[in-house]
Amino acid sequence: SQEGPPVHGVTQPIMAAAGTDDELTIDEKDEATERRIAEIELVKSAYSPVEVHVLEELSRNGERHSFTVNRRLNLPLSPGTATGSAEDAVKVELSVRLPQTYPVREDAVLVIRGSILSSPSNPTYIRKAALDAIPRLVGACQRTASEVAASQGGGEAVWSVLCAAEEWVDSEWNEILEECASCNGSSALADTTKLPNAHFATTDTNYIDTTLGRRIVYSHHIIANSKRRDLASLASQYKLGGYAKIGWPGVILVEGSESNCQLLVDEIKRWRWQQIQVRGEEREAIPRGESLDSRRRLPPRFEEIGEDGMSLLASHCREAGVERLFLTCMKINDHRTAD
Repeated sequence: SQEGPPVHGVTQPIMAAAGTDDELTIDEKDEATERRIAEIELVKSAYSPVEVHVLEELSRNGERHSFTVNRRLNLPLSPGTATGSAEDAVKVELSVRLPQTYPVREDAVLVIRGSILSSPSNPTYIRKAALDAIPRLVGACQRTASEVAASQGGGEAVWSVLCAAEEWVDSEWNEILEECASCNGSSALADTTKLPNAHFATTDTNYIDTTLGRRIVYSHHIIANSKRRDLASLASQYKLGGYAKIGWPGVILVEGSESNCQLLVDEIKRWRWQQIQVRGEEREAIPRGESLDSRRRLPPRFEEIGEDGMSLLASHCREAGVERLFLTCMKINDHRTAD
């Protein structure tokens, strides 16, 4: 019989070719099992048992056939609250099932399902927001799984899906909550939640920062459209120029007042990342009588560089005279300037 979605959950429609291991050769079966177990061990090492628990299905002869990874997420009711915090949160569960032909077959796409575990009943718009959120969350995760399968001809995708779920909560959940609160006539969420801590920006016209700063930040990847939009908005707000190289890996290079460079770094480090690290800093004192803008080396506007643009970013840095920052970020020794 076909399983239908639960009352408070959603199962994303999947490709019919999820597959059983009868479709695989003996060598493919062994490879699929080995790779599934290795990926499960990676996930279990990265999360606590409260955050993730794994269900294992066995065949008649006791061999491992498939796994389901259950990730519990908290949708915070207060902006800025960590995804893992259980206080004032809607509790949901994301279930990711690994088909028997995963990850060796391209058509073995992960089966993703979401459900609400618990939700505050008051105010009433919170539960509506949670119900609206579940299919969107599952859809975002399913797209990530399908993209990984299509780009790699199969391949491990569970980690990418879990990261996509956390990024979605951090970037999209507050918008859904605001929409439902607005429809309900509630002003519980202030406009400032769209850019948390925006009031820390240096906007005082009487304030003069006498130090020019630069920061270069390395990330495992920058893919999510919402994160890319927020980066550009934050850089504009803090009057920072520079570049964001998207894709794998991601690189963020900003230049502007020293205080605002640090504010941006502090802000983005609170976002959900698989890996993020400040790998280089530069500071220049502004001579008396000169403006900060006159000392900039990078474009005054924040620009995005495509996924295959690492060499272009290197060229821009070389031309701007900040190549050492780039080399430091990529952990490349610059023998030309070594003592």
